[in-house]
Amino acid sequence: MPGPDLLGLVTGSEGTFGIISKIICRLTPNPEKAVTLLGIYTSVRNACESVSSIIRHGIIPAAMEMLDKITISAVEKALKPGFPLDAEAVLVVELDGLADGLDAEAEIVEKLLKETGATQSQSSSR
Repeated sequence: MPGPDLLGLVTGSEGTFGIISKIICRLTPNPEKAVTLLGIYTSVRNACESVSSIIRHGIIPAAMEMLDKITISAVEKALKPGFPLDAEAVLVVELDGLADGLDAEAEIVEKLLKETGATQSQSSSR
């Protein structure tokens, strides 16, 4: 027989029946290096194929964001990051980790962007 529903008790009481007595935080070090890649596409489908291709090749980006034409326009109007307004989609891929090997991984991603239909690609590192 299971015990009392503690999750339901704390959630249902909006936390008033709960006391935090201990917190454990596990921090990870900041990555040594980060590389951001931008792929520019004439179709959303090709940008989505790039996402699938990157994951299929075993590369797990720190972040990956696909923007369609409407979103590109809104972001460009608000923040002016320099996205091309004639693109149907852009894909932003951020890789991070140890400096050794990250440039090679970025080259693979850039190759995959082009193979899946990116008309242009750019990269920057920090």
